[in-house]
Amino acid sequence: LDRIFNEHEYFSKGSESYDVTVKLIKRFKQSVEEEGAGFIAVHLPIIEDFTISYLFSRVFYNQDLIYEELLDELKQSCNLIETYSYLKNWIEEHSTSELFMTRHYSPVANELIAKRIYNYLNLNYEIFSGK
Repeated sequence: LDRIFNEHEYFSKGSESYDVTVKLIKRFKQSVEEEGAGFIAVHLPIIEDFTISYLFSRVFYNQDLIYEELLDELKQSCNLIETYSYLKNWIEEHSTSELFMTRHYSPVANELIAKRIYNYLNLNYEIFSGK
């Protein structure tokens, strides 16, 4: 529990780690755009986001993710492909263990995430439609 409490504080708005993370991503976005490319971030949740951290975060903070404030900030400042809700919906009909091999994504999770990225790019950028 100590780790979970500390993680929530670590990712809370106004903390040094929150501020540094936001600045790093904004600077990375800026450097990508200065090169003439588009910047798109992808949220890749970890297994704890679906297990003990999720339960703790729901009970104590009324949010799904310990780092939800940070994720919200990123959604405001850059294009973000969100995979958490997509994977969470999939888990409701399957199991978390099908998405993870120990702490790494399983082939099933990799396929789901790849489809999510493909659909996002196709819908928002028409890069696969030949237009």
